[in-house]
Amino acid sequence: MQNLLLEKVMRSTLELFIQGSQNLIDTKQAEEKLKVGTLRAGNTGVLTPTGKVAGTCHRKTFLRYKGIELEPEDISRKLMFDAGNGNEDLWVNVLEAAQEPGLVLRREEELGLEWSLPSGQKVSGRPDIVLGKMNGEAWEPVRGIELKLVSSLWTARDVLLKGKPKTIHLMQAGHYAWKLGVPFEIWYSNRTTFAITDYSQDRFFARKNFPKPGEPLSEYCKYNEKGQILSVEPFIVGYEVRWNNKGQLVYSQVGSDKVVHTFITQQGIEDYYSLVARMEKEDYLGPRPENLDADGEAAGYDLCDSRYCPLASTCDNHEKKGLANWLEQVKKVIDTGTGKK
Repeated sequence: MQNLLLEKVMRSTLELFIQGSQNLIDTKQAEEKLKVGTLRAGNTGVLTPTGKVAGTCHRKTFLRYKGIELEPEDISRKLMFDAGNGNEDLWVNVLEAAQEPGLVLRREEELGLEWSLPSGQKVSGRPDIVLGKMNGEAWEPVRGIELKLVSSLWTARDVLLKGKPKTIHLMQAGHYAWKLGVPFEIWYSNRTTFAITDYSQDRFFARKNFPKPGEPLSEYCKYNEKGQILSVEPFIVGYEVRWNNKGQLVYSQVGSDKVVHTFITQQGIEDYYSLVARMEKEDYLGPRPENLDADGEAAGYDLCDSRYCPLASTCDNHEKKGLANWLEQVKKVIDTGTGKK
């Protein structure tokens, strides 16, 4: 009887969740409209001296710059984004609990970062966390932190076992380090257990990617009595990011003395945003983006593959006709809902 009464005076839990999620999505979309015409550090990329574009696809960055949502957020995507936001909240709780004397921690909305291109076009960004201390009445940043949630077995393999942060994450952290004038760190958090299963034709395909018992980093793995890996366990792994005196980004895994020099430069980041800012005026789409490792070599997959980009066919069929024609076709893709992967 009590449950029946509850149903009469309150919507179901599912209905409340759906409505609340949609309200938050609507609020976020309204906030995004206020940022139309500003380039965003969250879409950092690099234009190399040889004319290659790496990092975030500059065409997608242009769409965001114009306020065009290629893949509008829905409740399913919100669940995914919320996981990353929740990871940030958990980190803040832990850092504050450390009770570091004098530590004053600031987060995204408290850290409005803005700079201008030579053309006057503004670029803005909000780092995840910056640790700082008070100098009199002024807050001074000491170290920045970008936080990434590990959501796949292969990301766990790359960032933990191969010692390779994602290039796009290096660019973003480097961007913030450059403009705030402090070193940054990227911390990957795996908050789940990834089971290792034999799911390919090669019976031991997955197992070959991970250490055997007793090998370095095997402490993050679980094995059966035969010494066969069963899972990758929760972990955190960090990378220190800084600029050398040549304006080149370098990084090292926390706890390691090995320094890796990347192809990422301050000039390359500025040139990337300058490219995006002039695309409309010049009716120019620029080259296809390339998927590069931090050393500048080609990485695993084609960013323009239709499995990963909903604009693959649009670029294939319309990029040679100029940006205006391409943009018209993009809007058609969005209107028909075929932009969702």
